Amino acid sequence: MRTRLQRFSSISVLFLTIVLIAPTAAAVGSDSLSDADSHETNNGGPGACAVAPPVIGAPSAGGGAGLSPLWLPPGGVVRLAGPDRFATSVAISQEFYAPGVDAVYIARGDAFPDGLAAGPPAGREVAGPILLTEKDALPVEVADELARLQPKQIFILGGSAVVSESIAWQISVYTTGSVTRLAGLNRYETAASVSSRFYSSIYNGNYAVCIARGDAFPDALAGGPLCSTQRGPILLTPSDALPEVVTHEIDSLQLTSTGTFYILGGEAAISPAIEQWLVNYVNPGADHDPRVVRLSGEDRFETAAEIYMRRAGCWAKVAFIATGRNFPDALAGGAPSARLDAPILLVDTTHIPPSTAAALTDLKPATIYILGGENTVSTQIADALQTFIVP
Repeated sequence: MRTRLQRFSSISVLFLTIVLIAPTAAAVGSDSLSDADSHETNNGGPGACAVAPPVIGAPSAGGGAGLSPLWLPPGGVVRLAGPDRFATSVAISQEFYAPGVDAVYIARGDAFPDGLAAGPPAGREVAGPILLTEKDALPVEVADELARLQPKQIFILGGSAVVSESIAWQISVYTTGSVTRLAGLNRYETAASVSSRFYSSIYNGNYAVCIARGDAFPDALAGGPLCSTQRGPILLTPSDALPEVVTHEIDSLQLTSTGTFYILGGEAAISPAIEQWLVNYVNPGADHDPRVVRLSGEDRFETAAEIYMRRAGCWAKVAFIATGRNFPDALAGGAPSARLDAPILLVDTTHIPPSTAAALTDLKPATIYILGGENTVSTQIADALQTFIVP
């Protein structure tokens, strides 16, 4: 299901923009999941544009099809949505992917942790959509989409307590390849398992490693496209200290001397102690190092915009817009946004935050994809987004 939104008159659009874009950052309010002291944006820093945008239809690093060779930027504001989160993930898949994809990633639709790490590899390493499922029942529309896609292989994100063995058996009929479960005893081990499968085992010396809080979704989801462009994984952590499984995976990745650690979120999300551990990892005894970069704002919306600013001037002229208050639609949008080198920016329930508006003004997108239905991103916000389109 796809809806192409029509332009209003310039007068109507201007009015909507005034109403829906909050006048100050304070109007957005603070957010305990990603509040932080402000940090300088390392815009244009080392490696900011290190990876060129992929050619549409070209092979992914996995060797098969990337995005559909029939896909062309439609221009304007396009809503990708279905009647529920499962159907929305199918709508996103149908927009971007043709049969014969390298892989499909199956994630739980009502729990975010195990799916957070999937965006970067689904975007670039072994390309394919992220489809959502219930724990014990495969939605009919998802089964139909698997039948259409005929993926070369399928990855399940999370253990059998997250996505059941019954689901694993059901989806096996939709591929002639393997069905591989990427899982650990908890969300941190699962993210490390994803990293090990797609990064450690393919090559060492990644350009970047992204560190995100594992019990909150906004920063990790917004960071997925950046991590993908830098050919690096997202590793999850509690806010106060890196788990042993994460430090072990960092060792396995063998980050090169020119690589970067990106900390996604402020000091309430990822503590200064973790930041100092990373600094000491790359430069023992130092108080700071330019290879450890914190991307954060006063809330989740500003943090997503700061992630955008890290590669300002390097992104494709496409933006993905999702609600910052729930995860399923942005989770499903993580694969195509990463493949297109397009940012995921967040909006609030009733307005476009100033930081998101500033990022869109800077990007000058020809196409804006809204992820999710009108209950998550309202028609008023959709209308206001028209003002940022630059054909």
